[in-house]
Amino acid sequence: MGISFLSLFVVGLSAQWIVGDPAGPTQVDGAPPSKIAVVGAGIGGSATAHFLRQHFGPEVQVDVFEKGEVGGRLATVSVNHHDYESGGSIIHSLNLHMQEFVKQLGLKYRRSMAGKTAVFNGEELILEETDWYLLDLFRLWWRYGISFIRLQMWVEEIMEKFMR
Repeated sequence: MGISFLSLFVVGLSAQWIVGDPAGPTQVDGAPPSKIAVVGAGIGGSATAHFLRQHFGPEVQVDVFEKGEVGGRLATVSVNHHDYESGGSIIHSLNLHMQEFVKQLGLKYRRSMAGKTAVFNGEELILEETDWYLLDLFRLWWRYGISFIRLQMWVEEIMEKFMR
């Protein structure tokens, strides 16, 4: 699914709540807050902290709290001296906020990579892409039923709503 909808929702909601129409008791005549806390340093929390710093500048203290590692689900695994993305490594093409974040950070955006997709359950590959699209669809259907189609439709529906 790529970067999770929940992360994107949190980024948007956090930015809207802080930058939008603050009505909290600490706000005086539209003055910016003196301190902002961001909970979580995954892709959503990191992006939120970045955009908050960009919006408010150094006058506002932005603190990020994370119980685990910075980056959240983003991860790289080394196998036989080769690095592979193993976390939330896909950015949905409709996610303009994350595309802008990637651009501002000066990262390269690759539309696709040569190679095959596989599903690893922690012990073995349980599903591996072939050169035959119809065979892959059949194997997905056989393993997951129509759940994968529902998931794809749900992601597209959510992304359409998010981009409104």
